[in-house]
Amino acid sequence: MKNETPKILFIGGTIPDTTCGARLVMHRHFVVKRDLNVAVASLNIDGCTAAENYGLKENRIIKRLRRTRYCRITSNYTYIANWLRMGRDLHHIAEVAKPDLIFTIPENWHPGLAYQLARKMKLPLVVYHMDLMPINRFEPISVRPYPWVSAWLLKQYRLMTKASDLVFFTSEGMERWFEGHKNGVVLYPIGAEETISEPATAPEIQPAVIVY
Repeated sequence: MKNETPKILFIGGTIPDTTCGARLVMHRHFVVKRDLNVAVASLNIDGCTAAENYGLKENRIIKRLRRTRYCRITSNYTYIANWLRMGRDLHHIAEVAKPDLIFTIPENWHPGLAYQLARKMKLPLVVYHMDLMPINRFEPISVRPYPWVSAWLLKQYRLMTKASDLVFFTSEGMERWFEGHKNGVVLYPIGAEETISEPATAPEIQPAVIVY
């Protein structure tokens, strides 16, 4: 009997782990509740909390060039190339994982691969917009997209959004920026589940202490 829970192949850099806020949210959504069947594929899979995970391979020449003064040029080339071609390793991962749908959080490196794989395998594509990575300033300058590459990537984001079967937005502002989607949902980050017990006796009322 086929498992009623669809198998999700999560392709992206914001993997489920506990090292930062966005990844912690993915850990809570995909791992903690144990109600989803998920496999994760990422360029850097270290620390992933999902039980089934796969590391994506990078071309050896590209990997080498990213360690030189040509790092930014090489990185920008990869951001574009990953929308135009897909390595055999990802297709092999999909054959092993046998997903029912593809999920991705768009950033600079992975979303084009997720988009290509979904089209190639004719699988539903689910996108969760948490950030606009091509134009943020958290990335070091050595890997930051050039302005024209940023503009191109954002156009690809919009193209992928329109082609997606389901789209999550991290806020109403993000939803407005993408001009919504027929199957668009605002999905806020979730906190940890805590068990709160009532105190045995009423606590004494103490003055509030505020630390600025």
